[in-house]
Amino acid sequence: MKTFVTILIILSLIYSKGICQTIIVPDDQPTIQAAINVAVNGDTVIVKQGTYFENINFTGKDIIVASDFLISGDTSVISQTIIDADSLGAAAVFALGETNAAKLIGFTLTHGTGNDVANLKYGGAIYCSGSSPVLDHLHITGNGATGMGSGCGGGVYFIASQAILSNSIVMNNNAYYGGGIRCDQSETTIENCLIKNNSAISGGGLMYYMCFSSFVRKCIFTGNTGIYGGAMCCTESNPVIDKTTCFKNKGLYGGTINIGVNSGASIINSICWDNTMHPPAVKEIYLSGGNFTSAYNDIQGGQDSVYDETNGIIYWLAGNINIYPDFTDSASPDLHLNPASPCIDAGIALFINGTDTLTNIQDYYGNAPDMGAYEYQPDNGIHPATHVSSGNYVQIVNNNQTGENSVILHVAHDELIDLSVLDMLGRTVNVLVHKIFNQGVYYLDIPSSEFRKGAYLLRLHSTSGTITKKFENLKI
Repeated sequence: MKTFVTILIILSLIYSKGICQTIIVPDDQPTIQAAINVAVNGDTVIVKQGTYFENINFTGKDIIVASDFLISGDTSVISQTIIDADSLGAAAVFALGETNAAKLIGFTLTHGTGNDVANLKYGGAIYCSGSSPVLDHLHITGNGATGMGSGCGGGVYFIASQAILSNSIVMNNNAYYGGGIRCDQSETTIENCLIKNNSAISGGGLMYYMCFSSFVRKCIFTGNTGIYGGAMCCTESNPVIDKTTCFKNKGLYGGTINIGVNSGASIINSICWDNTMHPPAVKEIYLSGGNFTSAYNDIQGGQDSVYDETNGIIYWLAGNINIYPDFTDSASPDLHLNPASPCIDAGIALFINGTDTLTNIQDYYGNAPDMGAYEYQPDNGIHPATHVSSGNYVQIVNNNQTGENSVILHVAHDELIDLSVLDMLGRTVNVLVHKIFNQGVYYLDIPSSEFRKGAYLLRLHSTSGTITKKFENLKI
């Protein structure tokens, strides 16, 4: 719904100007580049479905180039409207000062080999130099920036840019530095993107170099491979990574991120899990000369998973946990959260570290943002009881006036049940019951006065499976 509203806003801006024209490809012009050549600032180029063997250049124009997706909102159009670079360079180039008013929307970009700069390749599919376009609803796949033993940004390359990359898939690209994306001296925003199965020596999914301020929000990194940073790598950079899921990337020196010299990476409200190349030696976070800030994250191994090579600084702040995130299907992977996930309502909406606002989330469901890219939203508007295949499940009933919590335990068949309270690091605080229950429904009190006020986990363990449910102890 939000995407369609955005489309309507864009269209209203287009037509409200009146003097701006819309150019249809191939009806009005035979190629996308021909349409760009005759367009002026404010014009819109609409490209009909098909494959276009082109290497387009916006030539400094603040125009919109879009597929029919811009009009219909039908995402299937994206895979049917293809800019094929035919291994002759980058599929799209922005290099003459285009601003955020320049937009590329709703295409698949493939077979790009990068823009040639001093015999090196930059930006397999998209090259942005000194320009800041909006790149939205793109599939950037099957591109590479290689040659002469180097190359930057297999999918996308930004330099001196404040570009926005949103609602896009960056997949199956490769380069020496930044398999999916490389950002140099830029302040980019990457949001609502799937960055998958890219490869590089440094930064399998994404690499930053000399980027003072850049943001990654609500993204998925999975299946990326890099020696220095499976998902991400940063050198002399200070990225903020918020509400992002990193799962099953492969990194030798940092499965999730390699933080290099003079760098300071901050991760908030995120999940970093199973990002290994050669377990158990690999660490989720590899720090080699910078500093790392972690708050309200689910990081496998906890603080022990941060490897500090050269006396860097680790700011291990509030809200971090080390418990399996409980994805809907980690094999696919479908990285939405199950109702039992300890990551639900475990994030923070506003987090200020010193004078820096690292996150200020306005749109979330429940009492607090969830960790990871996806918000869990039950159909009935209430977090339901948690189910496992056996049929066992547990509900927590809270009395906000007294601060007391009670448990409704549903046992599907006779078996040994262990019901325990854990802290947010997964350590046992209180064993409520450990005995054989007959099939039925049981009501139990949580002795809130026996542990401190704050957030806890209720774990139901049996031979049928394990359920973890977050709750607040409000009693002092």
